[in-house]
Amino acid sequence: MAVFDTCNGIIYTIKKGDTLYSISGRFRVPLARILRANPYIDIYNLQIGEQICIPKCPNCNPFYLMTYIVKEEETMLDILNRFGIELDDLLKYNNLNGIVLQTGSKLQIPVKREKETENGED
Repeated sequence: MAVFDTCNGIIYTIKKGDTLYSISGRFRVPLARILRANPYIDIYNLQIGEQICIPKCPNCNPFYLMTYIVKEEETMLDILNRFGIELDDLLKYNNLNGIVLQTGSKLQIPVKREKETENGED
């Protein structure tokens, strides 16, 4: 049975440089879901032009995490304003002992992903 007949999502055509991991990140779909939707794919030998199913994932995280290094005299409020995020979101992805930040500390900043087109073209 062709992938077109059973795919509950998007049919994606493999391009040069694609890996299942990069595709997973691009479409915000966990790698395990992609593997379950494509049980016969050779994960070690993806072929350019090969088509795979990217399953729908309505509850997947619409963010990716960016590492940010705190600058001298930068406050929590500065960072929240700079990235347009809520305190709860910052706390969710970081193990912070308070609201005073140390210069040089690394923070994981949740950044909203841009919407991908249906066919995976950038």
